[in-house]
Amino acid sequence: MIESALVYGFLTILMVVCGVFASRRQLAFERRFAVLDQRRTLSFAHLEIWLPILLFTIVFGCRYDVGVDYLQYLEWYEHGFDKKNEWFWRWITNLLSYMGVPYWIYFSLWAFIQIFFIYYTIKNKRYLFPYIALFIIIGNIFLPMMNTIRFMVAAAIFFYAIKYIIERCFLKYLCLILLATLFHKTAIVLIAIYPFLNFIRGKNLNRQIQFSLLLLMGVLMIYEESTFKIITSIFSKAIELFNYQKGYNYAVTSRLELILHQGEKFGRNSGLGQYIILFIGSVIIYYSPKLYKYYKEDLLFKYAYILWFCSFLIGLLVQHSFVLNRPLLYFTYFKLLVFAYFMYYCFKSNSLEDKIVGVIFVLIHMALFINIISMGEVNKSAFTFFWQH
Repeated sequence: MIESALVYGFLTILMVVCGVFASRRQLAFERRFAVLDQRRTLSFAHLEIWLPILLFTIVFGCRYDVGVDYLQYLEWYEHGFDKKNEWFWRWITNLLSYMGVPYWIYFSLWAFIQIFFIYYTIKNKRYLFPYIALFIIIGNIFLPMMNTIRFMVAAAIFFYAIKYIIERCFLKYLCLILLATLFHKTAIVLIAIYPFLNFIRGKNLNRQIQFSLLLLMGVLMIYEESTFKIITSIFSKAIELFNYQKGYNYAVTSRLELILHQGEKFGRNSGLGQYIILFIGSVIIYYSPKLYKYYKEDLLFKYAYILWFCSFLIGLLVQHSFVLNRPLLYFTYFKLLVFAYFMYYCFKSNSLEDKIVGVIFVLIHMALFINIISMGEVNKSAFTFFWQH
């Protein structure tokens, strides 16, 4: 745990510090050129941007057995990835393996793609960089990034593609989603996000409606067995469509058996974590009117918020199922973005109460993060460099 704390701790500090410098550079740039030349944009090629990207790439590229699926990806790389679908992923994996490229460079490539898309998507909102850097680590966003790599590479492309929904450019959006399907074919369903977000364009979610839906989710969670049976039925049909039934149907069925026969251990009584998730979501929902007002001209915030809120509600129903949670991974980076928007608002607010809420929000996530790495041998968050293996 000590090595994990040191690696994650120093990485977080360095990335946050770089984010602060990036934020200050943008502020100075806007003060100088905003009035004189509004068409002028700040270059992405600055040390305080590329340093955290490269640090993240190197650290997580040099990891060994960090992430539940790490050894599976390593086996694919060393012995060949033979799945018929996701051919671009297969081509890159097999090509680099054939060329004899060290596996740590292979893993560095995927870490780089993910972190690059995160930073590049919000390159004009660098005031969010410190909070993005902070919550990638203490928000445990790095875990799915290192676990389900194919999924998260596709999710990173989708995260960037959101700009073309804002710009109402369907063709470019479609091209990026099709690119994402070459890494994970389930990304094809993300095409539906375009009409969905355009339908609600400019609309704000009412706080009372949000809490009402949250209450409904709470009722469904009480009747988890019945709810899970319905979800399982729907999900089984979906995974048959994508030809994943061999692995996923078994996992879903196994999970249903656990709920039906071992609910005390795996279900509703699984404890404090469930209530912390509810509390975190409830705080953001409570602040949503203030956030909508503060970011009233920011469509990226509005889209990120609705995607986070929908995935948050669904996630409450399927939180005990790793398999059913997988489709929600596509919205992981929007959760990260909403957290960053929320933290920026809290610390920019003139209200001491808001600042205290922001501090508590960080402390809660730090406590969750410490709890995660304290069980690193179980959840594969314990950090080890490849040369230590």
